[in-house]
Amino acid sequence: MKKKFLVKNIVIKNEIKRSIIEVIAIIFYRVYIFILAKIYKKSIYPRISIVDYFLVGNNLSTKRYYGDLENRIKNKNVFFVPTIINTNVIDLISLAKKIKLKKNSFLKESIISVDYFLNSIFYFFRLKKFNRKYNNILEYDFTKIIFDEIKCLKNYNTIIIALNNYFFFKSLKEKNFEIKTSINWFENTAVDKGWNFGLNKFFKKTNSFGYQGFTCYKDFLCLDPVKHEVRYQLIPKKIVIIGKKYLKPKIEFYKKLKILQGFAYRFSYLSETYSKKKNLILVSLNLDNKINKDIVNIVNKSQFLKKKRVVFKIHPALKFCKKDLIDKNHIISNEPFKDLIKKSKVFITAGTSSTMVESICNGVPVVIPFKDDMTEFSLKSIDSPKQLYKVCKNEKNFDKTLSYLLKKNSIYSLKKLNKIKNNYFNLHKSHKLIDFRKLF
Repeated sequence: MKKKFLVKNIVIKNEIKRSIIEVIAIIFYRVYIFILAKIYKKSIYPRISIVDYFLVGNNLSTKRYYGDLENRIKNKNVFFVPTIINTNVIDLISLAKKIKLKKNSFLKESIISVDYFLNSIFYFFRLKKFNRKYNNILEYDFTKIIFDEIKCLKNYNTIIIALNNYFFFKSLKEKNFEIKTSINWFENTAVDKGWNFGLNKFFKKTNSFGYQGFTCYKDFLCLDPVKHEVRYQLIPKKIVIIGKKYLKPKIEFYKKLKILQGFAYRFSYLSETYSKKKNLILVSLNLDNKINKDIVNIVNKSQFLKKKRVVFKIHPALKFCKKDLIDKNHIISNEPFKDLIKKSKVFITAGTSSTMVESICNGVPVVIPFKDDMTEFSLKSIDSPKQLYKVCKNEKNFDKTLSYLLKKNSIYSLKKLNKIKNNYFNLHKSHKLIDFRKLF
């Protein structure tokens, strides 16, 4: 055991601390949402099913997470319960009004009491009980590291949301609600742990599912649960994945996880016919600022891409400055990714995103413009076809790869691509797939 526990090349980084102004801003934001939730509160029938999702900006649509599932269950007593993130303060009032008017949606904060909400906001006053000596791992004492992590406010906003989730279920129980089914958008972060611990503690008989409607991101270890998370009821009772290829990496750390195959709702467009006209050079930026900066730099420096039309697709939660694009022929598109990728000849990206597997399933080669071990590892973990992704060593190799791929005809036949799609996305009805519609 000790031989395996070797530490090499330790890099010490300064702790990221939030200023008092940042903490106050987060408190103000969460308090404002809480007040609006109470002002625009609505009556809810006490026997319900709930679906968890993130509300980005001012758009109430759940399609980014569940495709057209919401439209399929409109006549059932199912509520889509949002977690508000990155919505401008100015837009919060209109957003709260929209949620009140929407028949199948409500805010968690409308259920939570003032006392519980204050417990979430000021949780750090209760941290002293964790300031103790922890058991050594081998001869190593991690006590200071553990407590420093516990009291760190770097993820203050996330912690508030996680605690609100826990108190949400406690409040529902106290108000005598019955929950038939819960679907958690399951990334296994602190936010999800708050949701699932609260649900499992107060609603033991509820159908509990964690839906992972995305591909494989091995750089996020939290996505693949471990034994202790099951033991302490921090995860859903059953995890739903959207393709056969994701099973093996999902159970890497705990083989006894209860895994079900489910429909790939938001990728249903992949069952449509392909576009024959492919001429776009598409670039996608996700939420990793470091990776985005590297992608933009290498595209700006590329001799091959000079004066060529390059289309950028930006993650909806990312704040990106158009001025960072030097070439006038490089543009930002608001067109849906599913439409852009069908028209693309090559796709440039890196980091955590399902778009790479989407691109592969559309027969569009993915170009990772620099050495990115974790992205490559994620693709290898699900046996991605090597002919459909290229990792570039340097800028010269990047230009050479693009030149080669843009001249090349389709790599795979339609028949082979359909086979690839069936491995990565459950797109067709089958008795082997769990049907959420039958659970509500």
